Amino acid sequence: GRAEYYLDGFLFETVTANPFGLSKSVGFLNSGVHGLTVRVCDTIDNCSEQKIEFNLSQNVEPEKTKIKISLLEPTANANFIKYDFPLSLKAAFSPAQAVAGVTFFWRDGSGQAKTIGQGQIKEKIALGSMTEILNPGSYKLYAQAHGWQGQTNASEEINIVIKNMPLTATTAPT
Repeated sequence: GRAEYYLDGFLFETVTANPFGLSKSVGFLNSGVHGLTVRVCDTIDNCSEQKIEFNLSQNVEPEKTKIKISLLEPTANANFIKYDFPLSLKAAFSPAQAVAGVTFFWRDGSGQAKTIGQGQIKEKIALGSMTEILNPGSYKLYAQAHGWQGQTNASEEINIVIKNMPLTATTAPT
């Protein structure tokens, strides 16, 4: 089983060992009302969750730190076909303690941004997966980091190309 702890909607910690408790500082949060959600799941993913709000009062407000983020995977100008999906997504960010979550996006030729999903945070890395198979064409991908004090920053966009399937031979070579 596991217990997932979410602060203000962002996965804060996952605990996989008894007694599934959490003891961590929230000194990086601003004073004010915050949400805590605890989602508990058994080994076959039967889950239940409970939400509470708490009013945090800090003597000193935390400093609003500038976040840096870059997209590591896929690499810029990579080519894919439909059988390459799902695509692995990977972004690096810093400083780790300032980042609440990372969201991955794609943009088509019209420039409209579409959400891929929230990344799973592992220290200074966010991991994600793009399961939606895109039609052949050129696309842009980027990641956006969300800080605990409301700050956001986006990575540079990278270009990827989805190609048609390669043609298969219709006759045997001689």
